[in-house]
Amino acid sequence: MAPVRRRVLDPVHGLISFDSDGLEDILWQIIETPSFQRLRRIQQLGFSSLVFPGATHSRFAHAIGVFHVARRILKRLRDLHTNFDEHRADCVLASALLHDIGHGPFSHAIERAFDDQLSPKIKAGLPRTIRQTNEQKSHETTGLYIVLNTEIRDILNRHRPDFASEVVHCLAGNQSQMDLYRQIVSSQFDADRIDYIMRDRMMTGVQSSGFDPAWLIENLEIHDPKPNQEGKKTFVFSSKARYPLENYILALFHLYPNVYLHKTVRAAECLLVFICQRLLELAKEPDAHGQTGLEKNHPLIAFTKSLAAPSEPFDLAAFQHLDDSLCLAALPLMTKAKDKSLARAASGLLNRRLPKCHDLYQRLGPYVHTKDINRLWSHLQKTFKAWDPWEQPLIDKDNRKVYQGEGANPNVLPLFVQAGSDQILDIAKLSPTVKGSQDFRFWRLYTFPEQNRAENEINKILRQAREKS
Repeated sequence: MAPVRRRVLDPVHGLISFDSDGLEDILWQIIETPSFQRLRRIQQLGFSSLVFPGATHSRFAHAIGVFHVARRILKRLRDLHTNFDEHRADCVLASALLHDIGHGPFSHAIERAFDDQLSPKIKAGLPRTIRQTNEQKSHETTGLYIVLNTEIRDILNRHRPDFASEVVHCLAGNQSQMDLYRQIVSSQFDADRIDYIMRDRMMTGVQSSGFDPAWLIENLEIHDPKPNQEGKKTFVFSSKARYPLENYILALFHLYPNVYLHKTVRAAECLLVFICQRLLELAKEPDAHGQTGLEKNHPLIAFTKSLAAPSEPFDLAAFQHLDDSLCLAALPLMTKAKDKSLARAASGLLNRRLPKCHDLYQRLGPYVHTKDINRLWSHLQKTFKAWDPWEQPLIDKDNRKVYQGEGANPNVLPLFVQAGSDQILDIAKLSPTVKGSQDFRFWRLYTFPEQNRAENEINKILRQAREKS
């Protein structure tokens, strides 16, 4: 009797199958672990469902989708490459599945709150060889720690000895290790991006980020973009994929102003960041229960206490208790906190009573140079930092580039396209649209209705800035 294949019916990719033997059986065993199942309880887009009600999909579904896309790209690589490396391919598939295993509640929002305290503790617990090469964000570093310190390590090592270490090195790799295989895991055209563009577009309902992944994957070739300089073999898109590639770049970029960096979504994220940072401060006090409204043994108190103590190592057990549902259930309790700024933030997040947005770039952009806005931003930050937390506005700043071409970042590979029989060029040199597109940036302040002092100060400084311009 033929072995039974495991199947997942995915709304984005359709039927995703796992073989019942070999590496895919190992990966299925990982999916069934508590560490991986926790991803079911973490929304892919954090608070985006406050604006896009359908965007309640999970990191769990995304991780399986990334595995599927990575397998498709590996099939293309296998067709192209005479020296296809099955060992490296195994690392790619395992890394694709595990790339988000370290995410905390509400995905990137919690990362913004705890990164300064969390990253040093996690890195201290990683092997020295990983610490030296790791250039990742805190959720990616946390993922390395989880792979090496949970049942996932033992399951991976059933595939072959020390396979867990191979996977961790693949996940933690830097630019010097950016071969064809690692590009599938992390690059400007990787399995992660392909899945989340497709999935987030579908679940939010936005129509501006469509692209053709099948055509792009089928038009991948392998070349040395700088043969006279002894460069490395890398993925290059055929000339037929020039305009679909341009469309892919813009599809990814448009998700940022439309979804990920939407002012209301970020308002909710700012509230969560504020709540977490207040918890870090209040957890040190003897009356943490009364100040926060949470029980002494609440997982959020346990986790923030461990983070607040510099001498304590990373508490993996406390971290793995955290998910979206636990944080949401804590909000009604925190609305009764003695700390009135914490109670207000918890109530606002619970009931979607979000603070008002003041976007300095939108209000000053036509009048003031970006450098002057940065100086103004620094002045406002310094002013508000001295205020009581009850009066302080929430602050939020970000900048998203459309694309990073040659020379923009030594740690990021550009996307190359065949421009002729013997010419390979960065897409930015072929596409005026990509080259001429402007970054999306913002400097935002958020105020509650009762924060009249902050709102008056913001309006006064903006008025003065316009008068000087």
